[in-house]
Amino acid sequence: MSDGVRLYYEEFGSGRPIVFVHGGAATHAAWEQQVCDLADRFRTITYDHRGVGGSDKPPAGYTCDRLADDLAELVRALHLADATLVSHGLGGHVVLRCVARHPEVAARLALCAAAPWFTGDKSGSGGFSEQFTRGLSEGIARNNPQANWDLLERWLFHKDPGQAYKMAGLQMALAWPVYVIKQLMADLASVDHRQYLARIRQPVLVMHGVHDAKNRYEGGVYLARHLPNARLVRFAESAHCPFFEELDEFNRSLSAFAAGGEA
Repeated sequence: MSDGVRLYYEEFGSGRPIVFVHGGAATHAAWEQQVCDLADRFRTITYDHRGVGGSDKPPAGYTCDRLADDLAELVRALHLADATLVSHGLGGHVVLRCVARHPEVAARLALCAAAPWFTGDKSGSGGFSEQFTRGLSEGIARNNPQANWDLLERWLFHKDPGQAYKMAGLQMALAWPVYVIKQLMADLASVDHRQYLARIRQPVLVMHGVHDAKNRYEGGVYLARHLPNARLVRFAESAHCPFFEELDEFNRSLSAFAAGGEA
């Protein structure tokens, strides 16, 4: 990156590029099942945000703007033309801020479990509730493993994904240093994308589980209505993680979109 921080990334396949941007309590590995399927037809790039997993962990500077600039720099460094940016959860804030600041870096956006603001009720519900945000911050500060296990048990899935997947999820969550989470959540508290949604002209696929009570489903509806070139795909059997809970349908929708289908 321009400040000397190195990001860990993995690249497989060839063709039109898809850049996967992971959410909170996750790493690049969250997208393994998408890469397994799509790398036969696309050039897939997954990476870890600064401070997470295999990427460098500078002592400070964890903001939405910095993560957005990191994404833009990664796209440019890898010479990705006609890129589709795919996000999950927190990654949606990074992608929306990235294209607001660097509109040239993306041809298409696929926003999974995204929100028009980070927390609270503004133009209705969407994003985290204030109660959820407080509980998460307090839980992580006191007992990080238990707080993340509670996320996996209560908030991420409509149906139990099984012990193995939850254990893998906990391993990813613990790849986030607690102080990194603290800094980033403090910055994200003021993040609100509404002022520039109308300026985002790329085709956008909004993908949201109807049972998502974490990044609340209503936020996905708001994005689909206020992004000029967006379409909402509802996942009726998913909560926060349709890329796992309805894997086949998620991959089909994403593949068709990234290949040039209409939003």
